[in-house]
Amino acid sequence: MTTAITGRIDINGQGNGCRQELCISRTMPATLKKRISQTVWNNFCDEVDEALEPVNEGKQRLSTAMMIYVAFEVFMIILSFGLFFASFNDSCSSHSHSCSSRSGFTSFIPFIVAVLSCFVIIPATWCWTSNFANEGLENVRKVCEEATVRNPGISFHVREEHHLHTQGDSVSTATTNFIEGLYLL
Repeated sequence: MTTAITGRIDINGQGNGCRQELCISRTMPATLKKRISQTVWNNFCDEVDEALEPVNEGKQRLSTAMMIYVAFEVFMIILSFGLFFASFNDSCSSHSHSCSSRSGFTSFIPFIVAVLSCFVIIPATWCWTSNFANEGLENVRKVCEEATVRNPGISFHVREEHHLHTQGDSVSTATTNFIEGLYLL
């Protein structure tokens, strides 16, 4: 009977809101210690870290894009209210007998643009950065395939782990990846 022995190799820095760069855990699983040398292990870790660079670049770009977006939103809201109060004061000047709110409506155009941009900019940004994540994950798969070829008897595979979070009636999921090192006895 053949027995498969596995070792889990974590990829650190995953998760929503995690600002840490993605990198492989440098701790070699105990199940692999007698199968590969420390030098081979360190080279594998370096290759995986290099393969994860597109993801780290994407995280950095997402962070920058979100800061610019928040600044844009704040600017548009301040501009909207500033224009509203300026037009309101103009329409209610001492030369006019009545205050018209119609001229103030056009001042809310920046506010409307800010609100509508939420429905375009945020999804577009997430799609754009997901390309970096997909590229990085594909790079890690290639590194694992190459490491499997270089190390007969051991195979490396990228695996997904799904986490289910519940809070009251709210349910959310998160997916993380890890590498599985496997050999047969």
